[in-house]
Amino acid sequence: MWDSWTQDAGKHFSLQRGARIAAELLHNWFLRSVTASRPFAHPALRRTRSLYGNEPSASTCFSFDDTFGGSISEPKVVSMVGWTKKLYEISQQGEKKLKPGLVAIERGAKLVLDTAVGGSAVQVGFLLTARSHAVATLSCLPPCKCGNHTINSHTRASTSTTAFTQPHAFQLPASSGRATCLLSLVMNTDGERFKLVGLQVMDS
Repeated sequence: MWDSWTQDAGKHFSLQRGARIAAELLHNWFLRSVTASRPFAHPALRRTRSLYGNEPSASTCFSFDDTFGGSISEPKVVSMVGWTKKLYEISQQGEKKLKPGLVAIERGAKLVLDTAVGGSAVQVGFLLTARSHAVATLSCLPPCKCGNHTINSHTRASTSTTAFTQPHAFQLPASSGRATCLLSLVMNTDGERFKLVGLQVMDS
């Protein structure tokens, strides 16, 4: 700040200028405090039902991770063939990490999920990793209607992460008599590991 305030641990600190130092420190602290308290311009966020009880919400999250104190339910599994539940992942450094989910490695392995709540779109949470080239296809079972969506679990990044697909729209005819949609997740590849970790059902 001035010649008596140096980078050598204050060895050239001048007591004669102590008042000036204190004043400048107080001034800088005040400016930082005002800047930090300034409202952040961000669009209003809509709440999720899974975290705030049964109030109206924009989306509902489901996860196989049970470390949320019961506030988030697991995805509702209707049936599964060739899928198994796995609790942990081993990092490239050999570290064991808790990351619960359903795993499949064989072509044709089929998982049927119930959205459990009404909605108009769904996002699938899965493990994105450089250690697998697994591909799975998401579709809807009648009477629910949607197009097929291909999910690729491979990334070039060295660290595995949880990723979510873009919102995938579906329609449930009012005449169907159902309030929720059945989703199908089928493996396209063989010998490659795909892991489902969560689901998010979104309202229109």
